[in-house]
Amino acid sequence: MKITWKWLEDWVELPDRPEDLAHLLAMRGLPVQSLERGASFDPGIVVGSVVEVARHPDADRLSLCTVDIGSERLSIVCGAPNVAAGQRVAVAQVGSRLPDGTKLRKTKIRGVESQGMICSERELGLSDESQGIWVLPGNPPVGAPLASVTGSADPAIDVEITANRTDCMCVVGIAREVASARGAGLKPAPALRAEGAGALPEVKIENPADCLRYMARVVTGLKVGPSPDWLSRRLQASGFRSINNVVDATNYVLREFGQPIHAFDAANVGGNAIRVRRAKAGERLTLLDGREVALTPAHLVIADSRVPMGLAGVMGGLPSGVTDATTAVVLESAQFDPALTRATARSLGIASDAADRFAQGVDPEGVATALDATARILADVAGGKVVRDRVDLWPGRAERPQIALSLRRLAQLLGVAVEKDKATQALRSLGIEGAGPWKKQDGDEVASFRVPSHRLDIEIEEDLIEEVGRVIGYDAIPRRLRAVSTAYQPEAGAAPFDNRLADLARGFGFHEALSPVLVGEIPPEARHGLEDSEIWEIQNPKSRELKHLRVGLLPGLIGAAARNLHHGIREVRLAEVGKVFRASPPPLGSERHEAALILAGKSDEWDHPGAEEDRYLELKGAVEALLRALGIDSFRTDAYHEPCWKVGTGASIRASERRLGRLGEVAPSLASALGLNRPAWAAVLDVAALAAVVPAKRGYRPVARYPASKRDLAVIVPADTHHADLEDAIRAAGGAQMEEVRLFDVFEGGPVGAGKKSMAYALEFRAPDRTLLDREVDGLMEAIVRALQTKFGATLRGGAPARRSGGVPS
Repeated sequence: MKITWKWLEDWVELPDRPEDLAHLLAMRGLPVQSLERGASFDPGIVVGSVVEVARHPDADRLSLCTVDIGSERLSIVCGAPNVAAGQRVAVAQVGSRLPDGTKLRKTKIRGVESQGMICSERELGLSDESQGIWVLPGNPPVGAPLASVTGSADPAIDVEITANRTDCMCVVGIAREVASARGAGLKPAPALRAEGAGALPEVKIENPADCLRYMARVVTGLKVGPSPDWLSRRLQASGFRSINNVVDATNYVLREFGQPIHAFDAANVGGNAIRVRRAKAGERLTLLDGREVALTPAHLVIADSRVPMGLAGVMGGLPSGVTDATTAVVLESAQFDPALTRATARSLGIASDAADRFAQGVDPEGVATALDATARILADVAGGKVVRDRVDLWPGRAERPQIALSLRRLAQLLGVAVEKDKATQALRSLGIEGAGPWKKQDGDEVASFRVPSHRLDIEIEEDLIEEVGRVIGYDAIPRRLRAVSTAYQPEAGAAPFDNRLADLARGFGFHEALSPVLVGEIPPEARHGLEDSEIWEIQNPKSRELKHLRVGLLPGLIGAAARNLHHGIREVRLAEVGKVFRASPPPLGSERHEAALILAGKSDEWDHPGAEEDRYLELKGAVEALLRALGIDSFRTDAYHEPCWKVGTGASIRASERRLGRLGEVAPSLASALGLNRPAWAAVLDVAALAAVVPAKRGYRPVARYPASKRDLAVIVPADTHHADLEDAIRAAGGAQMEEVRLFDVFEGGPVGAGKKSMAYALEFRAPDRTLLDREVDGLMEAIVRALQTKFGATLRGGAPARRSGGVPS
């Protein structure tokens, strides 16, 4: 939250330097994110008086201005539409530097020499306003340095506020912390003079649970116009845009006290009546931002005697809003139900500062303070007269809560003994008063403390202890290493097996990814067979990209691969193990664990020299290696298809009649929908199915005593032939000596012919009791070839099968 030094100084005595203030706040748990010292002006930037404005001889949109700076008259070319004779302006002379470091030089603009520059607020670093020059308020002396006219720079401090400290999301809240740290009190607020006469609106709250407090004041005789310089500058420094003096006053009070204030044009409050009620079915309201919304009884509105004037705690309505013609306003300050305000804003998709504050909860006692402050400012900046009386309905008034504090518990949590008087004084400095004396209780001393209305975050004893620790200073707590004995707690549930899978995937060269559980629209290819009713949809998502619980890991990995490739990564090898969700069976749905791998991009030439463009076999090998590392030695791969895979590439992996997973080349339509414009190969594994077939104990397999005989076999088969069927036939024909069958190449086109494909296998034969003779292996190869010819119409590619190694000559 941004505030300025002088604004804070209105409320509390500050340290000598902004750096000291930043340190003080950091020690209180309110670190300063940034410190901006404000604009400091070069002595060469002075006050000038525009004497004459003439048209530029060679440009319609430029003016040739004669400007008196006291010591001389300058001829300056100016492009601002609002420059006029008689104005007091900021003039940067030749040789001076602007706050951004730009040094002014004498230049020619469209052939006319310009002897300086008439500055805008943006060029002086004062605001983002750049539509025209800055016309200085009042009648400052000509030739005076601008710094002497505007005063010294006002540093801006950006304080980081945690979500629970809503009391510190305002100037007064920060001032309370500074006062506590410096052992001082807050400065008194200026007094309100309410001496005007006028009629107050009749206010009625229909349901006290919806509106715990509602106050109203009337200010008459207003003149709507620009805000004075001090008001607009403080608002701009804190992130608000200056609109007019009435709206700026309400925004100023929001920043100063943390209490939203709304101003209704009194002339547009029908029947001079205000009703805090639920909307009626069919009612509509045009909001201040021009949007028209349809209302329901779930929405709380502020209405007059006939129609809604605003959404309570969210945004006002346009018909009752302040305009240039407004002369009297009804000021509203209230405490609305936080849950109802939050629900209204979300259901209508409205984000506003007021809704945020009311949704977090406001100080019920601060409602009156903020209302009076707004009325006082309007009297000051808009010439208004504040009506003497005010409306105050407080059906939700409640006693401030009391919380007991134990000295023993205080010492136990802080790690240092704190005297009871010191603890009492620490809490009192924060406005937390004792509700009674300290009492002895079971060898301990206990006292109750009354929580101030603005500290909505203090609910339990530990909150009080934290406050004592903040005040005495965490750096005052001694550093001591405490001996703590802890028992080993093994991981429960699926976590150990998930971690084991992730470790194995990393060992095979994959990088572990963590994709968001909340996702946007799920592509049709990734939700095959799932009805809408089976997909969890968040009722109040923060964005359209985060409205569903994921049903699979594949889309997230594809998106991650796309982002990495777009950022110049040559090869992507990602793995993820995590939960996926279904909305069935109702009402709680179900969740399960998946593991997924993805390959995309080009292999590193050093790691995989001569690697193929089609990386299906590389992925399949990684999956098979992972299964074997788990102890799953018996599995088979079958042809399989679903929309997430490119046609003809999908396969399922099965073991013991269970489907362990599926793999294939990602369908181009799915890849494109997720931003991936290159081929990718992926595998998705069912963690529960894997865990079910992993042996409890790994069996020992003796190291083979005799060498294997290796052969390569390439056959040409019809294009629709599946690898799994070929492998089954090869193993059956190879008999007991067939030890391993590995597909290492698939080729289509060219000499193979249309409707055909070549599939090359590496085969290994081994006998447990002897070295196989060549003629034995040759006989087995002939049997395999005959079986393939008979069953699939296969023909050998490139002649007889190749012998690679092993075997004993016949």
